[in-house]
Amino acid sequence: MTGPSSTPRGEHTPAPGATWQTRLARVEQLVDGDAPDPRPNRQTRRALARSTEGKAMTEQQATTAYFIQSRPAPDQPWQRATGVNASWESKAKALERLAARRQMQPGWEHRLMERITTITEQPATEE
Repeated sequence: MTGPSSTPRGEHTPAPGATWQTRLARVEQLVDGDAPDPRPNRQTRRALARSTEGKAMTEQQATTAYFIQSRPAPDQPWQRATGVNASWESKAKALERLAARRQMQPGWEHRLMERITTITEQPATEE
């Protein structure tokens, strides 16, 4: 069991603004759909190289789905419509639905999102 310290330390009250006056700001960047994918950082590239080392990939399948996100004002977060879990494989159909959503809710912002899912099939180890 330890006794009291010979040099007790009192509570330290932080300076004003250090905690309770701090404002969090969202930093989002909208990337053009035609822009090339950014190059992964070094740590990610090395991890990918380690994970595929010595493995022969036999087949990759990619699927693309489109869905709509909306928000009532620019300072609000983007979200999918509540209760709506629709997505489309056809970009043309998704653009039609986006135009319809913009007519239904003209005061809101709407954007088309693209989800690309890649499935890799490869031989499994028998260990």
